[in-house]
Amino acid sequence: MNLWPLKMWVPQPFKSSIPDDLNLVYILFSLKLKLRLNSTVTDKTLTYAAETWILTERDRKQLNISERKVYIRILGPAYDNEKENWRILTNKEIYAIVKKPTVTETVRLNRLCWFGHVQRME
Repeated sequence: MNLWPLKMWVPQPFKSSIPDDLNLVYILFSLKLKLRLNSTVTDKTLTYAAETWILTERDRKQLNISERKVYIRILGPAYDNEKENWRILTNKEIYAIVKKPTVTETVRLNRLCWFGHVQRME
């Protein structure tokens, strides 16, 4: 199981019992939970009202880059046995692990669903 420390601020009522230099608490979350949180919070925020967007190629690239940055942060580095060092995952490796469509594909599918809804209204 992949565990990664997440920094969390200590709520105000508990600060009195913790020294000032230890104002952060580390909580370990599993990889599955982090990916689920990403899909429920970050993806929904990133694609809010995306049905009405007009995406240029630059916008698509920026959306994909921001999504990959989140995944790189969640998945962490990979150890390369041949070179005996740590490295960042490639885009193909990220999407193979995550096994879900990219943000731009999700936006495209949401636009198609919205188009069908508008067609049925007429």
